[in-house]
Amino acid sequence: MVKRNADVAKMGANYLFEEIAKRKKALLEKEPGTRLINLGIGDTTELIPQYHVGHHEKLSSFRKTLPANLLAIGSAFEGVGVNDSIALTSQN
Repeated sequence: MVKRNADVAKMGANYLFEEIAKRKKALLEKEPGTRLINLGIGDTTELIPQYHVGHHEKLSSFRKTLPANLLAIGSAFEGVGVNDSIALTSQN
């Protein structure tokens, strides 16, 4: 069984959702033409997925096919959790 960090219990019930909503709103105000696709947040009790060999090359090729105003982010693409996904919104 995976042990949860005790600090997670100290966060408000909607902390992650509120933070994502705040950052999404800020991005849309800064870049009004940006279209976002929300895929939601996975179960934080699950283990971190492992990427297959060649994942980053495939990801790079995939991202080149996307319109300039579309981001493909999330731990399925890169990073190990919600914080990495949020950080990616400001890097791309």
